Amino acid sequence: MKKLFSILPVLAGCVLSAQGSAQGQGYILFSNTTQDSLTEIRISDDTTSDYLGDTFVAQLFANVQGSIESALVAIDSPVAFIGSDPMFAGLFLGNEIQIAGVAAGSIATMQLRVWAPAVLNESWDTAYAAALLNNTLRVGKSTLFNVTLGTQGSNVEMALYLPIFTVNTIPEDEVVALGILGLGLALIRRNVSKRKSIQAPYPASLN
Repeated sequence: MKKLFSILPVLAGCVLSAQGSAQGQGYILFSNTTQDSLTEIRISDDTTSDYLGDTFVAQLFANVQGSIESALVAIDSPVAFIGSDPMFAGLFLGNEIQIAGVAAGSIATMQLRVWAPAVLNESWDTAYAAALLNNTLRVGKSTLFNVTLGTQGSNVEMALYLPIFTVNTIPEDEVVALGILGLGLALIRRNVSKRKSIQAPYPASLN
């Protein structure tokens, strides 16, 4: 019995440690307006200057501090903008979401990406690829920004750190640059294949 009582504190410590690690992930309130509405980072269409409505969605991409854009991963699901009342145009209200892999109290590097999905559950990647081929489609993304995450329920507000940006068509020079890059890669592969085809094997030794 004495031995049992002696290991109870150890077991309790293990349980608390496990709970701490499970609850140690950082959280952020995914919205472009603060709860008191004093800070609103409304997002508009650069062409029309109109604030976005419910045909657009927003999704957060994040990773550990210092991550480059291509290393950011999609967090949770896209959230639709509010479109029922002009007073809330350009705004979206998401939930408090967890940033997996970044602990509470640590800094995460983030980016907000926005698009108008053509089909249900369309992702940023497919929307961006479509915009490369269609100059009427509008997409947008913020510059990278850093946020110190909070614990669940602390409601660290993303709107306080979110840079201002708009949605637009993909610039023609970017489309051209991507085309040149693709052509360059194709030529490299072609040259490598050509060199392999003209390199004859060493002749076998004659006995």
